[in-house]
Amino acid sequence: MPTCYITRKTLHLRKLLRKRYHYAKSAYTYLKRYKSYKYVQEQISPIYRLKLFMLNERFWTVKSR
Repeated sequence: MPTCYITRKTLHLRKLLRKRYHYAKSAYTYLKRYKSYKYVQEQISPIYRLKLFMLNERFWTVKSR
């Protein structure tokens, strides 16, 4: 899969990523929505976390070009 190739799913994942950062910024909302950060980390599977990381890397590489 080439790095520039963006599907609907990747866009959706990017949206989720943006949402997560938004909630991380406003700590009160974040804590209100999810009881604790540890709980959230447990909920997110390692593979999904890796996917998010890879997506973030791709996002910045594509953006910079």
